[in-house]
Amino acid sequence: IGYGAFKVVTGQTTPEVHASIGTAVPGVTLFLFLRAFSSGASSLTGIEAISNAVMDFKDPAPKNAVKTLIAMGTILALMLVGIVGLSYWYGIVPKLQTTVLSQLAAHVFGQNVAFYFIQASTVCILILAANTGFTAFPLLAANMAQDKYMPHMFTVRGDRLGYSNSMIILGGVAIVLIMLFKGRTDSLIPLYATGVFIPFTLAQYGMVVKWVKERPKGWFFKLIANAIGGTITLVVFMIFLITKFSQVWPILIFLPLVVMGLLRIRTHYHNIAEELRTDNFFKA
Repeated sequence: IGYGAFKVVTGQTTPEVHASIGTAVPGVTLFLFLRAFSSGASSLTGIEAISNAVMDFKDPAPKNAVKTLIAMGTILALMLVGIVGLSYWYGIVPKLQTTVLSQLAAHVFGQNVAFYFIQASTVCILILAANTGFTAFPLLAANMAQDKYMPHMFTVRGDRLGYSNSMIILGGVAIVLIMLFKGRTDSLIPLYATGVFIPFTLAQYGMVVKWVKERPKGWFFKLIANAIGGTITLVVFMIFLITKFSQVWPILIFLPLVVMGLLRIRTHYHNIAEELRTDNFFKA
């Protein structure tokens, strides 16, 4: 982005001919705009990994996590502005077999080592992004198993001190999803993004309830921040639901089934605990 901006400023490239800003574009409706907005919102998912890993930061962990979150937000903003600006300058449009980032790298660097370095870096980032699920889910499953919402097998560590059962099951589910959707990311990403913004919304409004109940110092401003955040994520979820219903409807069936299953597991463990209570033994 920096090199591309340098070439633009120094006049080393000529801009594509565009219609002047403000010119009406036929066929662009509010519905199409909302679809584009919902697709772009999915790119913001992943920043929650910082808040989930506060315990891994060096003390003072909360402050360091905030600094990291601000840095990530700044990088995302700069990348968004840079990619959009350069794409407009070079007249890049979506293509079926070539990503916008690949087209942009080809215009800025040409077909040389730098171009292929960008492609390789993108692949590495995607691999790391896919690996985050195998890092976070085992910990989540272990915590839920300790609270009796998942089977106790998820708390057992393997030979390498990792939660092997969680990783194996997650890998199996990932394989099934890839086979069902035939590896089409345009179908998987809306499903993933919808599933992400639901817990985003619940977490934000859950914090609102927390501030109302506890009312610590400065609680009102925190409540306002979480209420605004919850409203934004709820709006994004509703846009996904309306504009891409044909792609995201399975999650409306899957999530309630998962919740029902978790509640049944907890009820099962509760019933077993009641049967094994010593006072019941003496009463008998």
